[in-house]
Amino acid sequence: MTTVRYVDHGKRLELEANAGKVGSARVSISLLPWGEDRTVVVIDEHPLTGPGAWWHTVLTDAALRLRNQRMVRQLARVVHERESRDSAGAGQ
Repeated sequence: MTTVRYVDHGKRLELEANAGKVGSARVSISLLPWGEDRTVVVIDEHPLTGPGAWWHTVLTDAALRLRNQRMVRQLARVVHERESRDSAGAGQ
């Protein structure tokens, strides 16, 4: 179960993600303007409870970084596909 802890619409979302026996984590996603038409996505995740909190190490941080990089690439792909679709629809 995931609980929304804070929302600043269009700028920041903070979640508490609970994975049962695996534990829970705080996840903060911030959107920062970059130039006129770009956005930087910053994801910050920290374990709160469970094994992830007990064994929080450089290795777990590296694994999270890899997973988050993949997630951001997928998000960028969705945004670009939507942008292309919207542009094509506007020309009709």
